[in-house]
Amino acid sequence: MATWKRKRWGKFAGLGGAAGLALLIGTAGRWERYSSPTLSPIKMIWVRSTQPLGLTPQSWPTFHRSFNNNSAFVDSGAPSGPSYLMQLPTLASSDSPVVNHRLLVNLSEAGGRADGVYPGFTMAILPRNGHVLWKQQMPNSVPSEPVVADHLVFVGEGNAVFRSRFRFPIPAILGNTVRGTGPSAVLAYSATTGRLVWKYPTVGSDQPSPTVYQGRLYVVNGSRRLDVLDPKTGRFIWGCNLGVYVSRSSPRIANETLYVGGGGPDEVVAVNLVTHRVIWRVHFLKAIGAVDDTPLALSGNQIYGETMVGSPYVPLLNADHHQTLFALNALNGRLLWRKKLAFGFEPRYKQGSTPMIHGNVVYVGNAINGKFFAFNRFTGRLLWFVRLPDPVTRPAVWVHGFVVGITSHGRLFAVNQGGTGLRTLRIARWVNAFGPVLIDRTLFVAGNSPHRGYLAAVPLDRLILAPRQRAL
Repeated sequence: MATWKRKRWGKFAGLGGAAGLALLIGTAGRWERYSSPTLSPIKMIWVRSTQPLGLTPQSWPTFHRSFNNNSAFVDSGAPSGPSYLMQLPTLASSDSPVVNHRLLVNLSEAGGRADGVYPGFTMAILPRNGHVLWKQQMPNSVPSEPVVADHLVFVGEGNAVFRSRFRFPIPAILGNTVRGTGPSAVLAYSATTGRLVWKYPTVGSDQPSPTVYQGRLYVVNGSRRLDVLDPKTGRFIWGCNLGVYVSRSSPRIANETLYVGGGGPDEVVAVNLVTHRVIWRVHFLKAIGAVDDTPLALSGNQIYGETMVGSPYVPLLNADHHQTLFALNALNGRLLWRKKLAFGFEPRYKQGSTPMIHGNVVYVGNAINGKFFAFNRFTGRLLWFVRLPDPVTRPAVWVHGFVVGITSHGRLFAVNQGGTGLRTLRIARWVNAFGPVLIDRTLFVAGNSPHRGYLAAVPLDRLILAPRQRAL
């Protein structure tokens, strides 16, 4: 995503800023009130059910919960769960994990400031009814997904603006580019009370969610570094230079090796966690983004990610952009296969769409048009694709033989693992959607109109029938 477009529009990424209005269905409801000097209360647009969830995860140790990017946790005996649409106090900026019956969501304000520094917020709410348990405010944006382990919530603070005195296109080219202006940090809060436990300031923006792995917290960010911390205290343990800035590509770890995608230059980097050294890096020629802002998917000895190839000089006006999916050998970085996903104008909000792996299949949408694909993850052979009316920029989830996702404009969809039986459900007319996160039989999704943020709980049964409901 290392282009002039990011220099100009980066501070709006994930927050919504295009024309359009939210189309919300239902009647006005109650308000959940809490005091805040800057935030308005949560407004329930409609409520159809406040049923509790069943079991919920005990931890959420990395972006999208697992290294295969399948944000799903299923208790087959759970009730159908809550059903509502709420208006958030400001714009949503992350997916919404549910851990120990607490739903966590990050919010960030936006506007026209050149430095892109706007306050961000982390909120914990009851998933069944939207009641606010606690909230914390930070001086800068919080675009990362909350990560939870050992009763602590880890949040990354920072924005997407490049720190440079030069203008287009210099920040994307220089090998020492730092991304992020204003205060940046990783923070740890008590999951129960919201109390700040520790804060670790950084030079570059902490847009990527950190990863908790075997008692360590792994942090990558816009400062081109990997920092390893003690998750209980925030104490620095060791670190190394990555040679790339990282926008949204959270760490993926296996076999004592950490993998991450970065920009300036666009590369996937592998770090040995025993020797603390970079052991290989793969450079993507002519790539202008997606490598750094799309979380890699990791399964077995293969890594999956995306690139955007095109012109860095007139990105929003040039239709000659290609989004591709690639597979690498995790042991040595060798390119195994590469497939073109879409061709057209460069997306405005997010250049990648994040692959998700289940079994021997990698599922992925694209940020340019409405096609959603399934590939054999070993050979790259196309298994099937479906057409949707809007781009898909978030990973889907797999449940009961169905793949469930959301388009960037707020349309939930489900397709069976054979690529047939497409079903869709419009939640609202958003300009940028987050999710889905599947907990038991409830889909949690967030999204933004140009000036409002929303969070929805949608029973899975509205899209697909659970196994116990299917006719024999």
